[in-house]
Amino acid sequence: GFIAAVIRPALDKVPLTILDGHTPGSGKTTQAQIAAILATGREVPVVSETGEEEVEKRITALLSMGEPVTLIDNVTRPVGGGALDALLTGREWRGRRLGQTEMVTIPNRTNLFVSGNNVTVKGDLYRRTLRSYLDVQDESPEHRTDFKIKDLLAWVTEHRARLVAAALTVVRGYVCSVERGRNQPGPLQSFGAWSRLVREPLIWLGEDDPVKTQQALRRIADLGLVSFEELLGAWLGYFGEKSSTVSEALEELPQKRGNLAAVRLIHAIEEITALPISDRKTGSKIGYEIRTRKNRAISGLFFTHAGETKVGNRWKVAKKLDREEKHVFSETELTSQSTKTTPKV
Repeated sequence: GFIAAVIRPALDKVPLTILDGHTPGSGKTTQAQIAAILATGREVPVVSETGEEEVEKRITALLSMGEPVTLIDNVTRPVGGGALDALLTGREWRGRRLGQTEMVTIPNRTNLFVSGNNVTVKGDLYRRTLRSYLDVQDESPEHRTDFKIKDLLAWVTEHRARLVAAALTVVRGYVCSVERGRNQPGPLQSFGAWSRLVREPLIWLGEDDPVKTQQALRRIADLGLVSFEELLGAWLGYFGEKSSTVSEALEELPQKRGNLAAVRLIHAIEEITALPISDRKTGSKIGYEIRTRKNRAISGLFFTHAGETKVGNRWKVAKKLDREEKHVFSETELTSQSTKTTPKV
């Protein structure tokens, strides 16, 4: 977030940065204020967590003031909503000022930070978000005094010129390098300029790809993904290379409760459906989950359609490596290719 704050006028859009940790007093707000000092030479006002409509009005007010850094501090609810999505994906912001009903359009030139403890996100916001997690390994970090720099914000303010020059040197060094663009990942969707001028220079320096932090946010955003990941592993652990229909699995598993692999699969099914395995609705629910996520790899595993029977579709869990080495066609898919029809799923 520091480089992005310095070169924000050169970027059309920047991702949201979540400053996360497990306890208060770990330095999350300080991170955002460092970015603000680098960008402006001063700290910025902090926005408290409010409802969706109030967030919209407060963002409008801050953008009207031209604040290059905006911090929503100490959030306790899942982060997300239409206002944040619009702010992160648009070059301009359209909203209402506090106390007014008239809509105004303002250029979007801010870096948005959100801080909190064990922050969660809603929907697909993780695709537009980066995460910095501070694990201070201290129950009361606010009482620590063993810092080399006692007043970090004052130090950053004093040395701002040197720090800003260093950030600009990193960007210019990459832009002028003959290695520019080599061995770089594709741009983060919707954030092309940020990818070229912030993400790629960091990777060029040998730093970790900041976009990798989205993996943890993705799991948090879709808690069902975690349950489905367990279902994939449990299904593979019990059935191995064999395929099965959902109804066959539900009929067989209760008879194998002495088998640890069966017990794991039963628990995974009950977790994802929120129903006991004996409930008559369990089959339709787990079948729906598998159908809607088929061929979607999670931790290298995915459900693939392995044919049909009179009682339903047959499913097996395959590994991503299998799909990379050769396309795995089911009997139904092979038949459909020869007849030029779309297979039933």
